[in-house]
Order: sequence, then structure tokens, then C-alpha cells
Amino acid sequence: MKGISAVLAMVLIVVITVAIIGLAYGWATGLFELTSEAGQKQVEGITESTQKSVDIVAASCDDTGNIVFTIKNTGTLAIEPDELDAFLNESSDVTVDFALNTDSVVVTEIGPGDSEEFTTTGVNYTDIDAELKIVAPARATTETFTC
Repeated sequence: MKGISAVLAMVLIVVITVAIIGLAYGWATGLFELTSEAGQKQVEGITESTQKSVDIVAASCDDTGNIVFTIKNTGTLAIEPDELDAFLNESSDVTVDFALNTDSVVVTEIGPGDSEEFTTTGVNYTDIDAELKIVAPARATTETFTC
């Protein structure tokens, strides 16, 4: 009888050890998969934003003192209007509705290689030296001009 108890005890120890190893393996595998997915999403987001850049093709003032400017998507992905910001002389006081162009046609995105014209609203700029800065996900671009 003593021999059977020792064998049963050994079998129980082995079964418990294997179960603990199995649980630890399952936990570690899930943890690594979760970490890997999060890292992959971050890399994809950064890669995508580096492919969205613009250049200012032209900038000037119209007869009413608004700034009219044309930007071109120089990246490889389309840019949504809410991904763009405009600054005049490093101030965010300038208001640009990137969702509309000058013909009041709704622009849902600026495709790769496409150009769109925009106009500032709400402020009358006259007799100033201006630096217009457009900030896109990949980088900012500036254009200096005089009104």
C-alpha cells in the first residue's frame, strides 16, 4: 500500500505542475498577443500620418482682405479636412473652413496630388507682412507674402 500512495502522490504532483505550466503559458501568450496588437496599431498610425503632407502652392490677399491660398497634397494618402490647421504669423486667430472650398463645394478629402483653394474668414488683413503656416499630420509648411 505504501508504494501505491507514493505513486499517486507523484502523479498528482506532476498533474498539478503541468496544469500550472499550462495556465502560465496561456496567460503569457495572451499578454504577448495583446502587447503585439497595440504596438502594431501604433506603428500603423505613425506610418499613416507620415504619408499625409501638404505644400502651399500660392497665398495672397483678395480685395476684401481675406487670405486666399492653395494647398497641394504631396503625400501618398488622402487628407481629411479636420487633419489640417492654419496659423497666420504664428497665431491661431485665423479661421479657415477646410471642409469648404471657394466654390462652396464640400471637400470630403484632399486626394494624393490634388490641390484645393481655401479662404480665411472673419478677419480683414491689410497692409501686413504675413506668414501662413499649414499644419498637416506629417509636417508643417509655410508661405510668406504681403497683403
